[in-house]
This record gives sequence, C-alpha cells and structure tokens, in this order.
Amino acid sequence: MTDSFHLEANDELINDYSLPRKFVPGTDLISKAVLTNDKVINILCKSVNNSPQDHYMAAPSEFLDKSACDVLYLPKMALSEYSPIIVEVQKVVNEKYMSRATRYSTLVYEKYNKYPVVLIIGVSAVTTPVTSKLTTAIDYPYCLEVPCLFWAKRCLIMSSITLSKIDRAEQLDSLAAIGIFYVHKKCR
Repeated sequence: MTDSFHLEANDELINDYSLPRKFVPGTDLISKAVLTNDKVINILCKSVNNSPQDHYMAAPSEFLDKSACDVLYLPKMALSEYSPIIVEVQKVVNEKYMSRATRYSTLVYEKYNKYPVVLIIGVSAVTTPVTSKLTTAIDYPYCLEVPCLFWAKRCLIMSSITLSKIDRAEQLDSLAAIGIFYVHKKCR
C-alpha cells in the first residue's frame, strides 16, 4: 500500500468495506489521520479558499483554554493573504455544537488576527433548529451556508442530506468526495 490517498467514487467498493467502530469517520483518530494528509489538505484548502498547492499546513489545534478544534490549517507563510481554515467532523450538528464552533473560530481570530473559514462535516445529523436558519451555499450546492458576521470569513456545513443533492451522473467535486467519505460510513 502506498502513502497516496485516493478518493473512490465507486459505491460498490465503499459499501463492501466496514470500519471497526473506533475507526469510523467522526471519531478523532481517523478524522485527524485523514485530514492531516497533505493531499487532503491541498484538496480542502483549494476548494474552500482557492489557495495555491502546498500553501497550507496542519497546525496545533489546541487553544489556551484547553479546548481544541479537530483540525486547523494555517498558511505556511505567516504574512499570507489567506485565512486560517478550521475543519470539524461532528456526529450531530446542533445549536450547542454551533456555539462551540463559533468559539473555536473566535479563538483563531484572536490568535491570528484573521477570520477563519470553517468547514463542518455533520456525520450523522444536522438538527432542524440549525438547518432552518441556513441557506444553500451558492458555489457549493452540497453545503449549507452559516451566517457568520464577526466570527468567521465563511462557514459551510456538509451532511448526508446536503450531499444527497449531488447528481451522480456528474463528475464528483473533490470537496464533496471528502464529505461523502465521512458521512457514508457513519456510526450505527
């Protein structure tokens, strides 16, 4: 097996493999392993921030208050024009969780003086009280857009519901493929 990371859009292969419960996407171990892979970093950062190849790196994600986001990407060059990126893989996205995501974003802003882009992958569900306040992202029809005035540059949520809107006849967008990887084999 090579170190390269391949995204497969073949449903038969995805459905034939079952991960042990402790390695199911949404658990910290597998989420961080995948999200800190250089190829995945490039895909996510290019997709959500239109950044050049190899412009970002995974950074320590623990804050002074001992809380931690799943993954934090920072530009490799300190004076970059690009924003930090927070990626969260969350089993259930509800109002309580959204408050925590807002806090993470605020802590990143306070430390780096730039509003981050926040990408949330809802593995099992995004609750109705959350989805009822969101709109479909114009440039990401498989994501919901969170209003984020004064706490983030942008906040996107992907879930099994939003990803189900993808036309399977079209070529799969790289960001959507990563989302499908996480939501397809959710905890049962």
